[in-house]
Amino acid sequence: DEDPERLELFKQLPEAFQDALKVGTIEALNDVLATTPGSEAEHILQICGQGHFLKIDEEIVVKPDEEQVE
Repeated sequence: DEDPERLELFKQLPEAFQDALKVGTIEALNDVLATTPGSEAEHILQICGQGHFLKIDEEIVVKPDEEQVE
């Protein structure tokens, strides 16, 4: 049984992250997050928390020096 609300949240995720969730390994998720700007990564993780796709700590902090510089 698919929950329509969870499916809608899943569709809000970038395709690369959707694919990583389907792979189901932390390595696949980390690979995508490593190439994602900090604010976008936080948004992705918030959606994952709302949809219960991942169990996430309550507070996510991205330090400025950890953000990707292009």
